[in-house]
Amino acid sequence: MSNPTTRIHITPMQVRTYECDYAQVVNNANYLKYFEQARHLFSLEDNIDTVALAQRGIVSVVAKIEIKFIRSLKVNDNFEIHTRIKEHTPVRVLFEQTIYKKDEPQQAITHALTTVACIVDGKPAPFPLDIFASLFAE
Repeated sequence: MSNPTTRIHITPMQVRTYECDYAQVVNNANYLKYFEQARHLFSLEDNIDTVALAQRGIVSVVAKIEIKFIRSLKVNDNFEIHTRIKEHTPVRVLFEQTIYKKDEPQQAITHALTTVACIVDGKPAPFPLDIFASLFAE
């Protein structure tokens, strides 16, 4: 595995009412959506449009995700997702993501490690460097 990149992408978001359960806390499944959106925006920052690539047969897929729930977000909370690449090889990328409440930036809410792999024309394959090199740059 290579060294981590130092670049951090910050995605601001707000909890919506329908994402919460009867106790007004975010349902755990919604954290998966938050992390997915932040990874997508992280890639777009480098002009890597994963939706457009999928239409060309190049698909980034979550192979593994490990989430540590530390505290809960609640209705209308403003929060940020900090996303960085922790490690990468030609065939997988390990994203590290942490959610912080906007008004309590020192205390993590949730932390995730997500392994993403590449599928090209339906088969596991290395990430095409002509497309993904900027994502792996320091």
